[in-house]
Amino acid sequence: MQRHRAFANGRRHRASSPLADHMQLVVLDLERQRRSKERQVYAGKLKDIDDRLEQIRHLICQCQHRLGLIPSPSREASDLSPIQAEPERPAVAPRKKTMDNMGLYVYGFIFPPANDAFGNIGLTCEGQPGAVYALRAGSLAAVVSRYPVGEKIMPLRKNLEPHNQVIRTVMESTTIVPMRFGHVARGEEEIFATLDHNREALWAALTRLQGMVEMRLRMTLGVSNVFAYFAANDAEIAQRRDTIFGGRTPNTSEKMELGRLFEERLSATRERESQRVLAVIGPLASEIKTNAPKGENTLLDVSLLVGKDGLRALEDCLHEVAETLPAEYVFNYTGPWAPSSFADFEIEAAQAA
Repeated sequence: MQRHRAFANGRRHRASSPLADHMQLVVLDLERQRRSKERQVYAGKLKDIDDRLEQIRHLICQCQHRLGLIPSPSREASDLSPIQAEPERPAVAPRKKTMDNMGLYVYGFIFPPANDAFGNIGLTCEGQPGAVYALRAGSLAAVVSRYPVGEKIMPLRKNLEPHNQVIRTVMESTTIVPMRFGHVARGEEEIFATLDHNREALWAALTRLQGMVEMRLRMTLGVSNVFAYFAANDAEIAQRRDTIFGGRTPNTSEKMELGRLFEERLSATRERESQRVLAVIGPLASEIKTNAPKGENTLLDVSLLVGKDGLRALEDCLHEVAETLPAEYVFNYTGPWAPSSFADFEIEAAQAA
């Protein structure tokens, strides 16, 4: 039997039948019911959203009224929708970086120099390295460059490098007491107020530190495992370790006791070796400040206040001392830096009157 095929408008359709037509009507009816239900649900959700928005707008109007941003709404205005009752506000243009918000970045404080200009080596301002100069205030001066007020300065390399470069450049001709990184004054009057507030302390510090620089010396153990190094050179530590860990699991008390013994030996070694080194180099420094050790491999960490003309003698002395120490001892000698560790006071920024 040949199958019947029907074509209309170039598309292929199946021949209709009473059952098929009935089923099609049922399907269409179900589709209409579904769409009607969806519209009802959607309308309900829209009403909920509108109600919530109206509540939020009402709360906003109340807050604005309490803050004095808008006048008290009249009874007639409160009957209107919150959008109609709320007055329009003019758009606020973003603040531009103009001379109105331009301040001064402060690098530190010095005695007035022979030449006030230090060159275009400061923090970037308006796309260019800042011009660094001395702002004089009587017997003192601040080293500054222009920088926007209110702009947060992150301690990134692009900011730290010019800050340190300015300090190094100023140090070539005079002594500087550095300001903390990232300080921007609102203008000259604020800097004058800061200088007046700290004048006596700054004058005393600059006088005492004139011609001086700061050097940092760290002596460390150049080994990967400090405890293993001590165990190899201390019979009691080695015996305790072998007894505690020898074929069994040690308890907490035993491990703490071994740790205390190690700390005692480490502290004694630091004290002995520090005295050994400082006895030789100490006479070459005007002042010495001991810094807290960072890490158990640090044996000595000191800051040295040294005259510029005594740097070569100190370096030669360190080489001589290093030859007498064990091969595992490593010297890390850095500087010269501005003598900030020896300023003996914290510069307090003051507001202009």
